[in-house]
Amino acid sequence: MVDNQDKALRFYSDVLGFVKKHDIPVGEFRWITVVSPEGRDDLELALEPNANPAGKTFQEAIFKQDIPISAFEVDDMETEFRRLKGLGVVFTKEPTRAGPVTLAIFSDTCGNLIQLYQPNAVEAASVPLPDPAVLCGRDEALGAFPGVDGDDAGVRCDAAAATAARSQL
Repeated sequence: MVDNQDKALRFYSDVLGFVKKHDIPVGEFRWITVVSPEGRDDLELALEPNANPAGKTFQEAIFKQDIPISAFEVDDMETEFRRLKGLGVVFTKEPTRAGPVTLAIFSDTCGNLIQLYQPNAVEAASVPLPDPAVLCGRDEALGAFPGVDGDDAGVRCDAAAATAARSQL
């Protein structure tokens, strides 16, 4: 829902980059939808007027609680944040890491908070290397590791084999 359909259409088109799909007069209001120029044409965002008192009360309550009404994924949070700030968009939360995503929240100038999010790149975990027994391999036919004496619980694996196996991880 939006508090002003003309202002919403300008913001969602000119600032966020959506494309108008429908703008149909319906009594004193209009049925306006926008779509992403890069996404599916049948996934529409309706810029519905908040003329219904129950809808307006809901919209105002959600806004006062700092809850975004919608969320959009971006490829590069920093670039999009700088672009929108440069266009005068007011952010209530600047880009912040939140678990698996980085998110930011801004006002759409029409009574709503919108969240942008970018999935964080998977960080390389510090994985301990397996012991040489695993690196050298197990001879399944013999039920033993190569180089292991049947009576000996230790693994005899030369360093070159272990280094070669490690380099393939």
